[in-house]
Amino acid sequence: MKNRSIFKSQEGISIVLVTTSALILMIVMLTLSFNVTQGIKDTGKSRQRTQALNYAEAGKEKFFTVLRSGTFDWKRFLDTTIYNDVSFGKGNYTVSCSTVSMGNFDTILILASGKQGNAQKKIEVLASLNAALNNDQLKPGWVRGAVTTYGDVTTLGNIEIDGRDHDTNGVLLAYPNDYGVYGVSTCGDLTQSGNSIIGGRGIPSQRPADTASIQEYADTTGYPLTPEAVFGLPPGTFDPFKIRPEDFTTPFHGIVYVEGTLIAPDLNNSTGILIIHKSDYSASIKNLRGDFKGMLIADDIIHINNNASLFGAVLTFKTFTDGNALGNGNADIYYSSYILNHLGDYIWDNVTKGGVNPKTVYWREF
Repeated sequence: MKNRSIFKSQEGISIVLVTTSALILMIVMLTLSFNVTQGIKDTGKSRQRTQALNYAEAGKEKFFTVLRSGTFDWKRFLDTTIYNDVSFGKGNYTVSCSTVSMGNFDTILILASGKQGNAQKKIEVLASLNAALNNDQLKPGWVRGAVTTYGDVTTLGNIEIDGRDHDTNGVLLAYPNDYGVYGVSTCGDLTQSGNSIIGGRGIPSQRPADTASIQEYADTTGYPLTPEAVFGLPPGTFDPFKIRPEDFTTPFHGIVYVEGTLIAPDLNNSTGILIIHKSDYSASIKNLRGDFKGMLIADDIIHINNNASLFGAVLTFKTFTDGNALGNGNADIYYSSYILNHLGDYIWDNVTKGGVNPKTVYWREF
């Protein structure tokens, strides 16, 4: 009987130990599961907060791009919401600006907020607004014609390309100040097709062009292959003005640098410097129309349509054998030395337009 009692006692202790161990294991598993679940939730919340901050920064950067382009009359807006709940990624951003609180029109206070899910982040940025470039820095040193190209070029339709010198409205200057430059200067071959007419160096536009008014197979030594090189500026000078093709709007009065292809844009009386360029030279502007005063720089131009008028000069980088095709209507390209020597005046419209280079002076997250 005694041995049986001891056995039952040991059996009871074993059951208690097994039960206790199972309970402890269950508690450990529940605790681990809770910690993992909580960790996942915390990670998700942290990720949302990070993304919300990124969205606020994206809104601020978009506004900086607008300020650089000169399309925003910032001095008219003292306390204004610029973008309100703009969709971006998996969230949105809101941006407002203020100048009156600073008491100084050379600075601007920007408040930007970003949201993703239940997370929201805000930033406050004080930026100085300084004109980055002036007339002396913006003189294109590599303009040899009203149109200057690296590769072959074909003129089509009824386009007129006149390298004689014109005033800001496209009116030919009086002799002898009308001499100007070549109508077309190319490092390749020029094909004059359709009813296109070309003039330059004091010679009226005609078909076929007088050989003295055009330049073919020009020396390629030193030919600029970046927008900055056209002006003798350091690499990256124009980077702050880069935008996507879908963000291109007109009219603009500034430096606009489109990284991609524009299709059928209406330049709509814009002024300044328009750059269409990618590092692989694949960007182009196709079927452009409207009026423009300034310097147009592009990898490739495919058709200048309708009654488009470009006053200033055009330069292209394209080196492929098929070349650039200019014209497809009654377009005009008129060289103007005055416009090219005063590009700064066409980028900053007195004291009201943007065309400024915002630089962050103060930044905080809250």
